[in-house]
Amino acid sequence: MRILEIPVDPQAQREWLEDQLLEPDITSLIVELEAVAKTHSATSTVPCGEDNETRTIHKAFAGEQSDWIRNGLGSMSDDAWRKLVNHPHLLFELQEQIFIENSDYWKPKIDAVARRRHAVLTAIPVTDARAIRKLRWVLLALAASICALVVGSQVYNAKTGPTIASSAWGWNESVASRTFSTPEEYLTWISQGANAWFNKDPQSVDEFRQRLDELRAGCQRLIDGEHDELPAATRLFLVARCKEWKAKFDVTAKQLRDSPDQFVELKKRTDQSVRNAIVVLDQMTL
Repeated sequence: MRILEIPVDPQAQREWLEDQLLEPDITSLIVELEAVAKTHSATSTVPCGEDNETRTIHKAFAGEQSDWIRNGLGSMSDDAWRKLVNHPHLLFELQEQIFIENSDYWKPKIDAVARRRHAVLTAIPVTDARAIRKLRWVLLALAASICALVVGSQVYNAKTGPTIASSAWGWNESVASRTFSTPEEYLTWISQGANAWFNKDPQSVDEFRQRLDELRAGCQRLIDGEHDELPAATRLFLVARCKEWKAKFDVTAKQLRDSPDQFVELKKRTDQSVRNAIVVLDQMTL
């Protein structure tokens, strides 16, 4: 278990967590931490230690995380460490922001991990490399199964809202006629679906509202989807992220209804949110 590797020394803990945040397979660590957090709060009614004050990293740390994203975790306080360990779902968002920001501190570390993973897979026969990749998915699936037994299979419990009529673009396209030979191919297809958002550039409030509603509907399709092409752990990760993205899009839709004159700024914000989602999806295929 990865949690057994956590050092005792506070500074060593931060360095250890930095290494974990650079690994695409962070899901298994979160599963372990969620299980421990659940056993320490058996009377809690919030799944996996989540509450209103820790639903997002910004609410949990009130801006303190900005320094971690730019300069590493060396400045993390003991209180912040304990909160992060007790609410490990926040590691998803922290990792996402680190990859997206790609600061001068993190970029060499991210590149080094990518080179190391590439060297391992290219230094062994193709058949063995495929076996290792398959084993990674199997281990993630096993970790997710344990999480389902101990703490339940939902990382978030966000309200999804009503179903929205939509056009068949991006995430609204049917996968029934498609065949994917690997989980990576399936995730690439989902990433391309997100990128389809940029195929049109709404020029009016009504055009943006319709496009946004279609994006929200597509996001809901991903949340409700079976995703049989993916191992269980990856499905949990994907659905959790989709709920997070849809919550942002729902907020934007409400702001558009309340302040239609702000649609240009809201469109820019949505564009950035979609770009962030694409970064996360592409990282999942590494």
